Parts: sequence; structure tokens; C-alpha cells
Amino acid sequence: EFNIEKDLEKSKLEVRHIFTTVQDFKLALRQHSIVNGFELKPIKNDSDRVTAKCSKNCGWRIHASKCGDTSTFQIKTLKGVPHKCPRSYKNKSATARWLAQMFVRDIADDPSLKIEVLKKAVKKKYNVNVGDQQLYRAKSKAKTMIQGEHKQQYWRLRDYCATLILKNPGSVAIVVTERFPVYQNPMFKRMFVIFSAQKKGLAMLLDVLFVLSY
Repeated sequence: EFNIEKDLEKSKLEVRHIFTTVQDFKLALRQHSIVNGFELKPIKNDSDRVTAKCSKNCGWRIHASKCGDTSTFQIKTLKGVPHKCPRSYKNKSATARWLAQMFVRDIADDPSLKIEVLKKAVKKKYNVNVGDQQLYRAKSKAKTMIQGEHKQQYWRLRDYCATLILKNPGSVAIVVTERFPVYQNPMFKRMFVIFSAQKKGLAMLLDVLFVLSY
């Protein structure tokens, strides 16, 4: 089975490779074409089957389809291997969305990452040329992805508080939100956490201070 997290960077496709979803297969196919420097020409592209070939009609062709009634996808045929076309340094598959997915961690680590630096990183890692406007769009999409992940974490704060209290009896964990009309989602305002051990330590300190005051 093709592991999208571990095997994607290798960009190696083989007959009988299995993918969890059609989206995973399409991402792996895109990655393979970019890393190997050739553009794809789609022949069939739907939820049940995907067929594509090299845009230069060199004989490279791949076909994958669903496995029975499951959502998994499997490569059924792969022709024209190894690919013999001269490398192309421009690739329509290197979209802003793909760039955002591939470099979201770099942009998360350095939100002020300059476009020229990002362009050199793309060239070094994937040996493909991309324009400045495409990189600006990719950076914007990556930031949206990052912010979206942060927003999703806020929804889990109450679960975190419940787990904290369950695992640390005597602790206090409170999430405070802004009040809005019922048809709007609440907005995070503040969070207060004090562990049981901290409460005991604070109580002992207050006792000491009370004694010293006399």
C-alpha cells in the first residue's frame, strides 16, 4: 500500500500500488510528473477511474481504478517505463495549491519567507521553474491552511480541559468565549488552567505568608 506521507517524496509509482483514496492517487501522480519533469495529459478523470499519459505522446501511460466497492484506488497498468522524454522545467501540474501543500511547513516556520527564497527552494527540491505570482498565491494558500489548522485546534480546547481534569483530579481548566447570537460560533477569549499540584503549592505558600504576617 502506498503511504501518502512516507512515499510521496519518493514519487515512485508501480503497478498494484494501492492508495487510500482517489485524491491520494492524483496527488502522487502529480508529484511523480513534477519530480520526473514531464507534463500529464488526462484521458479519463472521475471518481472511479483515472487514466493519463505523457503530453508528448511518448508512450508513457498510467491507469488506475477503484477496488470493488471500497474507496481505495489501485494502479492497474503503467506503460512506457522508464520515461525517456527530455526533462521539462515548466510544469502545469506545479500549481499554487500543490506548492502550498509541499511548502506549508516552511511557511509556517517562517511566515515572512521571501518569494525569491521560496523560488530557490522549489527549484532545488523539485527542479521546476515557477513564476512569482504563482508563488504569491501558493504562500497565501499555505497561510490559509495554517490558520485553518489553528482554528480547528480551538474547537478542541474543551476536550483538552476535560481530559486534563480527568487525568489530574483537583485541577481547574476553564475556557471563556465571547457571547454571540445563537446563529454565530463563539469566539475564544481566554483560558485558565491550574494543576492540582500548583493549587496545593499555592495553598502552602499562602499558609506560610499568613504565619509570617503575624
